[in-house]
Amino acid sequence: MRSATYTKLWLIGISLSIVGLVDTLYLSYVGISQTTVVCVAGSSCNSVLGSVYSSVGGLPLALIGFLYYLILLAEFVYLKEGSTHKARLVATTFSGIGFVISLFLVYLQFFVLQAICEYCMLSALLTTGLFITSIMLLKTNKKRVANNEKHSKVKSYGNERSS
Repeated sequence: MRSATYTKLWLIGISLSIVGLVDTLYLSYVGISQTTVVCVAGSSCNSVLGSVYSSVGGLPLALIGFLYYLILLAEFVYLKEGSTHKARLVATTFSGIGFVISLFLVYLQFFVLQAICEYCMLSALLTTGLFITSIMLLKTNKKRVANNEKHSKVKSYGNERSS
């Protein structure tokens, strides 16, 4: 049985993944339909989304982001179903790669393009949250395993003494 902390972290991971899917689905739609983005006055969404950095090999970053969040959502769903340490490690590694890429994209916005896209920044925050959540899930489970091992040693020691 999972701890309450593990379940809360799992729900946070699911929620962040779904918000990321909605964010990147909207940006993918805008990119494919070639419409302008509805953004807050003063932000430069269209400058960022129309830049040379907005696609990789002709594939829009928003679509790549959608696939990223879809994979993470699937990983978090799997993590609820009695996953292994290896599965949690995969989720942490995958979200960590996304985090590093996200840091680079934020750098591009601030220092190269000198334009900020609020949807892109939302994605960066979601990716950061997913990475932190994955790390916490990994650590939460390590504590649970360590406690279970400690309790099983105490029980086996008690059984040996009564023999």
